[in-house]
Amino acid sequence: MYTVYFSPGHTVCKSKSVLHVECQNVQKALESDNVDCLVLRSNLDETAKNVFKENIRVTEALASHIDEADELRDHVRRLEYENRQLHNDQEMSEMLVQQKVAQSKRNKQTIKEVTHVLCYTL
Repeated sequence: MYTVYFSPGHTVCKSKSVLHVECQNVQKALESDNVDCLVLRSNLDETAKNVFKENIRVTEALASHIDEADELRDHVRRLEYENRQLHNDQEMSEMLVQQKVAQSKRNKQTIKEVTHVLCYTL
């Protein structure tokens, strides 16, 4: 018989064969847990690799989208500048057209007056 102490003041008596069987059971459980642990670790390692690869892919995609957004922002700035320029050109053209129309009216009036004067002097 063996005496096993679990805590101070308490003893439990067990035979050598019972202790041996329990020891084997614990050892099998540990081995099984160890195998399960290795499988889990292998799965976790594979998952970690996949997550890392996905993070790299997402980071590259994000960088690409940021670059594209920057390019689009620059393009918008250029278009806004060009739009302002065209608007200014349009205003300038409208002013020139108004000036030419006014000048044409004045010229027409002058021609009319000159024609009138020439008609009465002859």
